[in-house]
Amino acid sequence: MSHLIDIYKYRSGTTRDIEALMNSQFYASSMENLNDVHEGKIIVDNQEIELFDLLVKNSASTFDISIKKDLNNLMQIYKNSGVYSLSKDYKNELLWAYYADSHKGFCIEYDFDILKQYPCNEDNFFDVKYSKNVPIINLGSIFDISISKKSLVTKSLSWKHEDEIRILTPFQGIFTYFTRAVKSIYFGYRTDKNTIESIMEKLKGRGIKYYQMDHEKDLYALEKIEIEDIFKDESIYKNKVNKFVPYLLEDEKPYEDLIKKAIVIVEQEPLCEKVIDVSKSSTKGTKDNPVFFISYENKIKNLPTPNYFISKKEIEEIFKN
Repeated sequence: MSHLIDIYKYRSGTTRDIEALMNSQFYASSMENLNDVHEGKIIVDNQEIELFDLLVKNSASTFDISIKKDLNNLMQIYKNSGVYSLSKDYKNELLWAYYADSHKGFCIEYDFDILKQYPCNEDNFFDVKYSKNVPIINLGSIFDISISKKSLVTKSLSWKHEDEIRILTPFQGIFTYFTRAVKSIYFGYRTDKNTIESIMEKLKGRGIKYYQMDHEKDLYALEKIEIEDIFKDESIYKNKVNKFVPYLLEDEKPYEDLIKKAIVIVEQEPLCEKVIDVSKSSTKGTKDNPVFFISYENKIKNLPTPNYFISKKEIEEIFKN
């Protein structure tokens, strides 16, 4: 996927949308529930077929047992995979109409570099390709995941205006990301004042920037207008006492105050049960902007412990108010 700094998600502004935003969560849907009826089509050995039906439409006589087993495993991966669709543009008029309740909803701006840290890494992000032709895959290469994923990230040319990015997840359902991944919120031209203030209150203290969409003068186009965060002086981090007291190496002691602030930040993460360890990273950051690594116990026991990195500049930005 081409490197991006920011990516966007349009939301209608329902109670569920707002709760997911407040809890730093997204929902990865199944392929079968996406809005393009052509999703999952491929051509295998000159035969157009639904990816999900590939196994069913081929009898045991077509494949030997080992291939049939591999194919079955592959189909299960696809059937279980989740998709979270994003955009590269916050000014797309059609997306505001389709997915943000005709400008009554909002658009989330994610920081790509933070979003890719957890729960998915950069390998899970894909630029959607648009084509008038169904992807062609020969049977010999269908077990190559990188090739067969073409069917999950290729759409009809009719959808090209969406300029979509996809996160492919190993299963469908709710995923929780780092709170810092939300950079800005763009409210639609018709989003009412009560909704705006309610969202600001739920996200207060996170250092998020807010904008509202407006007409660009003399053009059929949209522009963003920055609006004031009415809770800008409140912080969820200030006056917190970190529960974990770290053991610091000699070269980490000059950063003790920063490290304690980093712990306070991490302890506010939705999935943080308790901080386990913290250290100054030896592989990331610079002398002027060191990066700190914090590991914590996950509230959901079957999920891996995230690798949480935060820089001096990020910590200072969060605590500057």
